[in-house]
Amino acid sequence: FNLASPEPWFSDYYSFYALGALGANNMHKGIKAIYIYQKNPYERAIYNMGGLQWRTLLGKNWNIQLTAHGTLSSYENVPGNKFSGSAEFRYRGDLSSGLTLSGSGYYSDGYFPGSRKGTSSFTQEISSKLFKNFYLSGSAGYNRTEPKSYTYDYTYRSENSYGNVTLTLPKSGRVSSSLYYRYQGESSPSYASYYDGEPAPGNVRMASHRIGGMLRWQSPNMRHSLFGSLEGGAFSDPSGSGRPGQAKTMLSYSWQWLTAEASYQKGAYYLYEYMMARQLDKEFYRLTSSVAINKKISKKFSLSSNVNFTRDVYQGNVPSINLNADYSPKDDLSFFLNAYWYQYRFINTSNIFNVEAGVTWNFSKTQPLSGRKSSVIAQVYYDHNGNNRYDKGDEPADGYLLNLEDKAFISGSDGKVRYSLVPYGEYTLKPMQAGSWFFDRRKIAVNSAKTKIDIPLKQSGTLRGSIGYMGGKQSVEIVPRYEGLRFTVANADKTVAQTLVTDAEGKFRTFLPVGEYTITLDRKTLAEQTDCKDPVRTFRIEAGKVNKLEPFAIEIRTRKVNVKKFFAE
Repeated sequence: FNLASPEPWFSDYYSFYALGALGANNMHKGIKAIYIYQKNPYERAIYNMGGLQWRTLLGKNWNIQLTAHGTLSSYENVPGNKFSGSAEFRYRGDLSSGLTLSGSGYYSDGYFPGSRKGTSSFTQEISSKLFKNFYLSGSAGYNRTEPKSYTYDYTYRSENSYGNVTLTLPKSGRVSSSLYYRYQGESSPSYASYYDGEPAPGNVRMASHRIGGMLRWQSPNMRHSLFGSLEGGAFSDPSGSGRPGQAKTMLSYSWQWLTAEASYQKGAYYLYEYMMARQLDKEFYRLTSSVAINKKISKKFSLSSNVNFTRDVYQGNVPSINLNADYSPKDDLSFFLNAYWYQYRFINTSNIFNVEAGVTWNFSKTQPLSGRKSSVIAQVYYDHNGNNRYDKGDEPADGYLLNLEDKAFISGSDGKVRYSLVPYGEYTLKPMQAGSWFFDRRKIAVNSAKTKIDIPLKQSGTLRGSIGYMGGKQSVEIVPRYEGLRFTVANADKTVAQTLVTDAEGKFRTFLPVGEYTITLDRKTLAEQTDCKDPVRTFRIEAGKVNKLEPFAIEIRTRKVNVKKFFAE
């Protein structure tokens, strides 16, 4: 809540929730129940939602999770209460033949509140080792979204499908490679207004077929890495019978705290790209480049920054800069500064600049006991089978950075970290690097002459998301702005929190540890004459998987039409 705002508290969007769990620390079995109360001024509704999640281990190799939610809603302009609900099923397991299977299914009715109202979807993944050092994996999915509302006249509907087959080849020295085929299908009637009076299909469709390859190199000391990809294919023309080409190449380099990336795309990959280029009677293209730093300059000062440049067929040149700085002169005091600048051109040049500064004060902190000392030995390892035990198939994590009570350590070739003469007390242990392997931040008790700690690294998951604009014939004319929209991601206890900013394609991506999260769109970063009526979502991250969120719908406001009436006497 904004303490300086004249608006009273609780006059806008707000919610409360209560969560209870049995077996919260058991990765295989548990039950979770949740209740949510929400006042939603955009839908002019009050929601009372209850949910139950059950997960279990069948045999030794099969994980099952079932989730169900029910909501009782009351609306200002609709008599009586309305019920809506959702159900979800997830599984993962290994067959004796060496096949690994995983999949999910989800359904919600059109009026169910949240980010996935009116959604039917399923995914299926399969992977197997063909023979020595050759791996084959595949995935397929389908999603249909048709939200409904008692307050607004929704006309949005979309269907998306995909299929991937990937062959991972044996390593050659420090180089790993793979080949793949991808199918992508998309259809929606929401783009009919882009035809400007021309005969328009009721449902605009687009299907793509692409083949490509990826190469990754990593230095022996793990400090340098290089990743590149190249793909090409063709798609069915939504407006004709042709098959235009499409291609994309990307190169990324990382060195400790520095990452540089560039990509070039020729030909539309999505319907909105095709439609925007079609209005200009041009072929779609996009060039992107970025440089990012994430460095702890000293024990007290850390800095992260991104410099981005994009050029495409309808936005032109789009530069942006993002800066985050944190200074901690004391253990219980820190200052932060977040700044963002973005520029786009259409008729005139527009600049958007945002600065946020603040201070954080921790009122209390557990102090180590003076006198008795301990030797701390931490074993850091890649927990490939996810059982929280260092056993067959796992391997030591060499060169992994971690933070123990604001002191930085790096694991040796045996995966161990040693810290001598540590006073008895309670300490905070957390990772210092973001990437594909994580461990959860936690408290450790040092109360004996020798303290041994196991740190199993879990393979993190990837979060991907995007935005999309919704408008009709009566919508205000704007230039859709895709870059610079800000999101915040956090788990329930706030031990993991990140700020994400969309790129020139309206997309964002990050790595997150396994768990449940909430993502929130900062509506202050939206362009004028637009709004998002569903800015908050919850999602789950699973190890080694990509969670692709449904696009955040940015609605373009409608024009006011003045109607004059004439009556004959």
